[in-house]
Amino acid sequence: MDGGLGAPPLIVEARAYLAVYAVVAAASVWVGSPAALLLWIVPYLVGQAFLRPYLLAEHTGCPTTRDCLTNTRTTLTLSPVRLFAWNMPYHAEHHAYPAVPFHALPRLHERVRGEIANLEPGYVAATVKVNRYLFDRRRRAASGAPDLGDGLTLRRSVRFLDTAGVSRPGAPRTARAQAS
Repeated sequence: MDGGLGAPPLIVEARAYLAVYAVVAAASVWVGSPAALLLWIVPYLVGQAFLRPYLLAEHTGCPTTRDCLTNTRTTLTLSPVRLFAWNMPYHAEHHAYPAVPFHALPRLHERVRGEIANLEPGYVAATVKVNRYLFDRRRRAASGAPDLGDGLTLRRSVRFLDTAGVSRPGAPRTARAQAS
């Protein structure tokens, strides 16, 4: 797209946020108060250094299937991170079984661990995998190759689709299956 009025909604939203930040920063400077900069913009920018890798780890590089244990990543991490994030590093479990309360996600993880296609030993490993995916994806797009993800994830997705039945006991639930 040309980046103008026909820009994708995500681009429009990003530009709107940047415009609001610029207006707030300019107003703060204009009135001679650093409050907006110190209490909102600087913490936001500093926080993004930690929040962005955390959020990217949840879904980036996972295949687009209906199986929530395949299209979402669980990241094993330290207990303070799990506590602060209400056990959301158990993200695949959270999506596959949304009715399970946050405090029960570790127990659920022990039961479904073998079915999780994207399980990382920590956020450093998850960030490395996400970055490889993002940069490899650009190379694949430039070469015209299809974006299928890594072979292991693709094989697990196909295996699940070949063997899963909605009524199969213990089958991972998808968001669509739960909605119906």
